[in-house]
Amino acid sequence: MSEAQSLRYNVDLVMVIDVTGSMGHVLKQVKSAALNFHDLMATRMASKGKHVAQLRVRVVAFRDMFADQECFIESRFFELPHEHNEFAAFVGALKAKGGGGDGPESGLEGLSLAMHSDWTKMGDRRRHVIVVWSDARPHPLENGRGNAPVALRSRLCKSFDSLTDVWESGQSCGMERSARRLVMYTPESVGWTEISDAWSQVVHFPSQAGKGLREFEMDTILDALANSI
Repeated sequence: MSEAQSLRYNVDLVMVIDVTGSMGHVLKQVKSAALNFHDLMATRMASKGKHVAQLRVRVVAFRDMFADQECFIESRFFELPHEHNEFAAFVGALKAKGGGGDGPESGLEGLSLAMHSDWTKMGDRRRHVIVVWSDARPHPLENGRGNAPVALRSRLCKSFDSLTDVWESGQSCGMERSARRLVMYTPESVGWTEISDAWSQVVHFPSQAGKGLREFEMDTILDALANSI
């Protein structure tokens, strides 16, 4: 038995999902992929001779702090497949509404909340994975922290530089440098482009800002994740 096959991989996945009104046409696909993620991932990993001992998934849904009262919706970690029903109930309740039209949304804040998750420390090997879906450019972090709910501010980075520092070090949020992975299905726009160009362990599948996500390449995302584990 190879080393890859004998080791137990404990995988935490945080899905950061834009749930503004412009995402209505693609949110159904994103939700379907989320609900089938365990089976899809297990099949893809098995095809590569790898084994996931534990998969936990949580969701950070975001809108626009400058336009929406309910700008962030967070779940706890659900262990799949055991807590599939609870996970399905949370995902099923997400609705595409609000947002700032074709303008920027609070995607970087959503990413910051995801990075400050309660990441697993169990298993022979760990993967701390974040997947972001959005069709909009993000607000600069410096502009919006004061608009955020008070209870969330301790988990929101004050600037893009501090967000970068947290990602690259991982120390202040509990992410292991060797375990972290970021997959983005986002526009080629200010904010997202800087991340894809400068951050380590990032895979970026560009979407078109203001035009929605025309295609949803879940197979490509699964391959990117499976190859990194």
